[in-house]
Amino acid sequence: MTKTTEFALSEWKQTREQIHLLLNTIWRFEGLTIAGYAAFYAWLFSEYYQNHSYSVFIALIIACTVTLLVKTRLNIEYAILMVLADYSKVIEHHIYQNGPAPIGWEHFLTENPPDNIPTKEIEQKYSNTASFLKALLFLNFAAPLVYLIMIISKS
Repeated sequence: MTKTTEFALSEWKQTREQIHLLLNTIWRFEGLTIAGYAAFYAWLFSEYYQNHSYSVFIALIIACTVTLLVKTRLNIEYAILMVLADYSKVIEHHIYQNGPAPIGWEHFLTENPPDNIPTKEIEQKYSNTASFLKALLFLNFAAPLVYLIMIISKS
């Protein structure tokens, strides 16, 4: 086995480990996000639904902001995952098909930054997560409007 192939195997193992760590982080983050929103809306409707105050409206606006932050964070994580997968493909091409030798993760990352991946491409690749986030955004944007209409109609 050549030194280049040994390097490629070592890089492949490290890349696969990073992919698994990132996937676990994403899944944990998504699960905590769902649980957080469930707790938030349970609290909101049990504690403040009867209050009919504008503070509930403000809480719902904050929920919208948090949803946008969650969406941004997940886009970052999925973009990194996409770059890791691309690097893994380069390594596998070298190992199995005698393709060009991998240049190392740091060089690959410099040449292929995750920030250059358009949001639309990320959403197409991970469409289930994108659909869930769109539904969550709709819920969080619609809820304040519905609540505001309810307050105005009772006034």
